[in-house]
Amino acid sequence: MLKYHFVLLWVLLTTGCAVNSGKDDSNNTNNVNNSNNTNNINNSNNSNNQVDTDGDGVVDSLDPCPLDNPDDSDNDDICDSNDICPGSDDNLNSDNDEIPDGCDPCPLDNPNDSDNDGICDSNDICPGFNDIIDGDNDGVPDGCDPCPLDNPDDSDGDGVCDSSDQCPGHDDSTDINSNGIPDGCEVLNAGSYEYSRYPAGGINKLVALDVHPDNSLFILLEYSNLVYFYDLNNNTYIGINPGESGETIYWEEVKFSPDGNEALLVGYENNSGNGVVFKYDHSSYLLNPSQPQNALTRFSSLPAWVEVFTSTVYDFYNQTMLLGRNNSWPYNLYLFSFDTTTGSATQLEAVNSGAGCQEMTKVNNEYGDPGVLITCGINGSDTYYYTLVSQVPELRHNPGNNNIGNTSHLGAHPDGSHALLISWSGDAVYRFESGLINSYSDAPRFSTRRIWNIGWQPNGQRALIVGKHQSLSSGSFATIIEYRNGFYDCPYPFSNCELNEVSIQNFDQAPWIAPNDTILSDIVWRNDCDGGLIAGGKNDYSSSYGVIIQFQLVGGRACIW
Repeated sequence: MLKYHFVLLWVLLTTGCAVNSGKDDSNNTNNVNNSNNTNNINNSNNSNNQVDTDGDGVVDSLDPCPLDNPDDSDNDDICDSNDICPGSDDNLNSDNDEIPDGCDPCPLDNPNDSDNDGICDSNDICPGFNDIIDGDNDGVPDGCDPCPLDNPDDSDGDGVCDSSDQCPGHDDSTDINSNGIPDGCEVLNAGSYEYSRYPAGGINKLVALDVHPDNSLFILLEYSNLVYFYDLNNNTYIGINPGESGETIYWEEVKFSPDGNEALLVGYENNSGNGVVFKYDHSSYLLNPSQPQNALTRFSSLPAWVEVFTSTVYDFYNQTMLLGRNNSWPYNLYLFSFDTTTGSATQLEAVNSGAGCQEMTKVNNEYGDPGVLITCGINGSDTYYYTLVSQVPELRHNPGNNNIGNTSHLGAHPDGSHALLISWSGDAVYRFESGLINSYSDAPRFSTRRIWNIGWQPNGQRALIVGKHQSLSSGSFATIIEYRNGFYDCPYPFSNCELNEVSIQNFDQAPWIAPNDTILSDIVWRNDCDGGLIAGGKNDYSSSYGVIIQFQLVGGRACIW
């Protein structure tokens, strides 16, 4: 029996028929090829799986970056193999253009460089053009440079590129006579003038006039009382007396504001012996030009110690300047800042002067900043210059020359660069420039002419100096001398002289019929043509004579009257 059992066991072991080992059985859980075998080294569920592709010590199944060693070298939570911008944070992208800031050449721009000039749009000087191309090396790319050939672009500030500038150093657009040559480069030949008398009846000696900036209205002042309104639009000439009953007003000057909204009429009156100031309001005048008295307002709260108001200057550091004096020796000069709305006057200067002061004009100092030049020519000679230096006021006495003779009138070039002073006792024309009056020997002198006042052409090309009616062996004439800007030399009048005599001949004959010693008191040019008005006359105990003269530069822009 025991022998039988042993034989049976041997058979089973040797034939394998009785028990299946299972190595080829797909259902055998111990089959190394069975995917259900948890010990299968090829089973992804095998916790003992040892695959580590990147060799970083973390098996792939547990490695967030199985292809990277290290995983995320720039710590931006992006595997190095997927990192757009290695070394920088892929999550920072300020301009949202899919390029992280760390690798974006233009981190603030999307698109980066829309004109493809190598300059980021946020730094682009000239969008749409190549910033690199700058032919004149002025720092402005040609595509945005109004003057791509010029450095500087426009050195004279006239809006024309230097390479195209017709008149360097001057404004190409200023061509008053429309001849195609800018005024600054036009050769100013000596002019000749035509004169005609305006038929104004019943007038006495006129002492001052001015023209509205739009050339529509002249205001003229008689020696006393009467104010005339010469209206070109309405072709009227109306005279009024704005004074009170029984008083006499003696006029000194009328001056329009640059905008034409107002004018100041200044002088003094005989009753109280005080200075007077009237304001003309242009808007009121336009409401009823036939009643010009409605446009005049008299200021009543003026400094009582000022006996005469003589001159005004508008727009001096946004102030209106008012000049005053007393009416007899010893003379005082008073300079005020004047409020033309309220009539209040703030005194800036008060000094004793050696002569009665009469007129002032705005002209630049040595720094190119504005000042007010004052001339005093009654019973002597004095000049004063009021200016600000670093906002500190200065009043200079006889700047540069204390021997110019009696000088009652002066006028500044419209650009403020210089002024001419008319010495009536010395028959000389002095020049003030850069803070100084030139010397006695440098001033042109006209010993046979009696000069008095000056009026500048608005463009500054020419000025006319007017004076007295004289009768010499050569005949009767009213003195007028033309000054051309830049032509000042006059060694021998008039044979060798850049100033040109253009006097009115035969002034004692029709239509003038002027008595001797008639004076041409004042002159003003229109800015719409090359001409204007001259006013004057004579006033003494035996006779009174007034004259208004229309003048025209021959060959210039014609004035329509």
